[in-house]
Amino acid sequence: MLVFNRMEPTENGVECMIAPLKKITPLSKYLAMVLFIVMPFLGGWIGYMSAPVQVVEIQKPVAVISPETEAMLPSMTELQTQFKKQVSDRQEVELLYTSKRDDVSYFKSFVPDSSACCGVYKYYNDTQKFYDTGITIDIMRGERNSSGGRYIAKVKDMVLLEVYDLETQSLVVEKRVGDTETLVAGTCAYAAYSYDLGWINENTLQYGVYKSVDMSEGCPEMELVEQRTISFE
Repeated sequence: MLVFNRMEPTENGVECMIAPLKKITPLSKYLAMVLFIVMPFLGGWIGYMSAPVQVVEIQKPVAVISPETEAMLPSMTELQTQFKKQVSDRQEVELLYTSKRDDVSYFKSFVPDSSACCGVYKYYNDTQKFYDTGITIDIMRGERNSSGGRYIAKVKDMVLLEVYDLETQSLVVEKRVGDTETLVAGTCAYAAYSYDLGWINENTLQYGVYKSVDMSEGCPEMELVEQRTISFE
């Protein structure tokens, strides 16, 4: 009688089957080396591509106009339009001076195609409004602004010399002549007396002093006493 025995796999048999997989070969060495080098880069690239998009907000700096900087004015055409609407549609303006302390500029008003001149107006750039300073500049009367426009010289009551500083918005000179003197240079000027005022430079004013006369005698000739000067910073 024949007896058949079933062959059971042994541990040695399993090891024999797995052994080739555990064997270190040159190919496995190179493959491990390639994976060791490539995997970190591959993982980083996958992480970068799958990361959420970041929004970077850039805040632009706000421009600040220093008080020491001249005001940025609208165009002269726009200023003329504003003045005509706010003050008078029969006059125009000419820039005298822009203050470095405040956002304010000063303009001289005048009647076009005429020697007549009216006054000085402050213009605030933030409100875009004109305001009367109460200072008049009449060419026929001799009232003058300095070459740089900062100072305004005028005569009051025929014997009082006044100089206004537009930068500080104040009266810097108030000088009265003697009892027998006058600042009137002519009595036959159109509609008013005329005065002898002139700027030598930005800070020096020259003015004529005359002997006072009886103004009721028509157009008396004025006798010059002397030309005087006054300087200030």
